[in-house]
Amino acid sequence: MVTGRLPFKGEFPQAMVYSILNETPEPVTGLRSGVPLELERIVNKCLAKAAAERYQHLEDLIVDINRLKPSLLDEPGLKPAEALGKARNVRRSLPFLAAGLGWLAAAVFLGLFLFQPPEQHPPVRLQTITYSGRDWAPSSSPAGDMIAFASDRDGVSRIWLKQVVGGSEAPITKGPDDLPRFSPDGSQILFVREWGGTRDLYRTSVVGAQPRRILEDVLEADWSPDGTQVAFIRTKPVGEENLEIIGVADVQTGVERVLTEVENRLCYGVRWSPDGRRIAVSETNQSPATTGFAYVNLINATSGEFTRMALTNLVGPYTAVEWGRAGRTILAGQAAAVLTQFGDFPAQIMEYNLESETRRPLFWSPVKLPFGGRCYSTIAVLGSDQIVIDQHIAQSALFEVPWTGTSDTEPGRMLTRGLGRDRQPAFSPDGDRVIFSSNRSGNTDLWTVDRHTGAVRQLTDDPAIDFDPAFTPDGERVLWTSDRSGNPEIWMAAADGSRARQVTRDGVDAENPTMTVDGVWIVYGSFNDEKLGIWKIRRDGSDATPLAAGSYALPDVSPDGRYALFLRVHGIGYVIHVVEIESCELVPFEIDLPGRMLHENIVLGRARWAPDGHKIVYVGQDEQGHFGIYVQDFIPGRDTSESRKPLAGFSKDFITESLGVSPDGKSIVISVTSERRSLKLAEYVSLSWGDRKSVE
Repeated sequence: MVTGRLPFKGEFPQAMVYSILNETPEPVTGLRSGVPLELERIVNKCLAKAAAERYQHLEDLIVDINRLKPSLLDEPGLKPAEALGKARNVRRSLPFLAAGLGWLAAAVFLGLFLFQPPEQHPPVRLQTITYSGRDWAPSSSPAGDMIAFASDRDGVSRIWLKQVVGGSEAPITKGPDDLPRFSPDGSQILFVREWGGTRDLYRTSVVGAQPRRILEDVLEADWSPDGTQVAFIRTKPVGEENLEIIGVADVQTGVERVLTEVENRLCYGVRWSPDGRRIAVSETNQSPATTGFAYVNLINATSGEFTRMALTNLVGPYTAVEWGRAGRTILAGQAAAVLTQFGDFPAQIMEYNLESETRRPLFWSPVKLPFGGRCYSTIAVLGSDQIVIDQHIAQSALFEVPWTGTSDTEPGRMLTRGLGRDRQPAFSPDGDRVIFSSNRSGNTDLWTVDRHTGAVRQLTDDPAIDFDPAFTPDGERVLWTSDRSGNPEIWMAAADGSRARQVTRDGVDAENPTMTVDGVWIVYGSFNDEKLGIWKIRRDGSDATPLAAGSYALPDVSPDGRYALFLRVHGIGYVIHVVEIESCELVPFEIDLPGRMLHENIVLGRARWAPDGHKIVYVGQDEQGHFGIYVQDFIPGRDTSESRKPLAGFSKDFITESLGVSPDGKSIVISVTSERRSLKLAEYVSLSWGDRKSVE
């Protein structure tokens, strides 16, 4: 009204609010000549940012305008008739001018007070809500007042219930059970039970009634929104490959319908959307070192149509997801890099909007991610600002055990100590040193420990991840896997770690190098879909030749250089095979290792040759689910399972994860892992879908 222009500009409401809050309008006298300075003062007072500097009452504004009236009429050279006309115009304009300035003041008030930026949200707070150190897989009731979870705190994996208010906890199943899921009405809990290397799906009442079996041979499942069906995952070996089968089944009849199949991948964390249209499944490669294979998959619950999604530019695997209330968002955690499970590096917990394809980071937390087994962290939503996640922290050390040649083992000794992850031990040819991978520097690198002095020395310090170490038979060089080139490949260096060079050009994932005694061939495993299996290559990187094609891993060359053992992924279990290196022919021999107690991510069957070449030493699991080291005779063409003997490990207090055998056959070094898994309550997360108990 004074200048013919608005004091603030904005093409849309948010921009206008920003202009009101943060920008200073141009002076009135700069936009129109002849404006009295008193009028400019009145306008500026109306536009003041600070409330105390503005007019507190409209009457005060009118008083100042009335005082301004004489200056508006007192204009030099004005004739009486013109002055009279102008006075009439001023009198007619004063109410409108006052009203305009009043509305201007009101607009500024609204911008400064009603459209103030929201109060800063409190940072996310994490607090422990279970303390046994052996709790995982939380699932919340629809009302958010109870949490079902798995725990082996009393020696057997069972399903437990926890009251959110009060915190009381009690088991409701006998076990061994895992992966509970509340039904949509909160009256029942779905879970899987271990049966001699297989899993069956059950449901039970929250009051602990007799469980009812729904399906056989499934890894995990989740309820449909109406509670009449379940979505499930089953793994099935087909020839030398593995299939992950995702399907749905009727709760009452068990009638199944397959939706889709995925080859040579790990699928886990099946979750049915609240609207019933889609089923979410997390996916990763069989090797945790392979980059570019971590996805959240959305499957049409009717047609089985399959969509792979990468939620971020991170490359690590995902936790299980949790759906938002209306099915438009999901919660998920993702590791920042591969092999983060060897260093307890945290994963980013995020909320992802499926419609806008945008994510909102919430917080970071150490989590369990698939490696070897199918164990992973899950997320449970209690309300609009509270979620529960199982947090995982572990440490590993090297422990040396004498090998007496009998089933009785003598007390051992610690070779390394600390809070890091010391694993994958291998002896030097002279037996004086043990090489291993560790994150004790803050990054996963190669280290050695002197068996006599205990001195620990770092061999590599590249920012990339270095793992899978081994000495060459002459002891002059070391072999290992590294992602220095952008993906895992086989590398070689001098025994002190200097003069490193890349050997393989797999292009996706080459791992676990081991060399023949004559130094001619390096044997390794490939997780490249086009090269999947065991390969040999010359030390100069030439003549790459397949030894065995299939879902194979973890080779080890025999002391005489004739054979290479390797591991086959077979459903949820493993099988140790042997191939002749020169002829590339499979040897008629195998060691079958059925999977059981799958809540630990341990590769059963990680194996080494005994120094005489007539025995195989490997990681196995006893009937109680404890991990340790077995030894078994190697005789081609014969079943030697009766010769199997326990050597070391099998403790309820730690997990035996990997091993090395001394050249003289008198010692075994094992990597022993102790871990803590607890339920964490995250508060103030401010989920975008609001209170889960409200109806949208």
